[in-house]
Amino acid sequence: WSAGFYKQMNCDKKLLATLENKLAPALELLRQMVAINSFTANKAGVNELGRFTAKAFEPLGFTADFVASTNPDYGDHLVLKLKGKSSRAVGLGAHPDTAARQGQDLTQTTTGSGSNIIPNRS
Repeated sequence: WSAGFYKQMNCDKKLLATLENKLAPALELLRQMVAINSFTANKAGVNELGRFTAKAFEPLGFTADFVASTNPDYGDHLVLKLKGKSSRAVGLGAHPDTAARQGQDLTQTTTGSGSNIIPNRS
């Protein structure tokens, strides 16, 4: 095997270790996000999740803008921005609402196989 191969393997091990160290906090963040009822018609919940997400990205250097929905019954759109070092821009789009009814226990959300994504620990 070449020296380049072993160097790449070492890099891969470091990356894997870094990702494994970040897994538990990332899952906790996801659990907290999913626990916010952001059903489309729950304007307060959608806005709460937007504020929560903005706060989560703030330590990474992102700034947040909130844009009102054209439908006053729906929550605001969240736009996160990160100043880069080049003149190029990257845009990512997502919507924070969930497909759950108001009052539905989102900790019991299941996949197609029926297994819990986030177990209810209460």
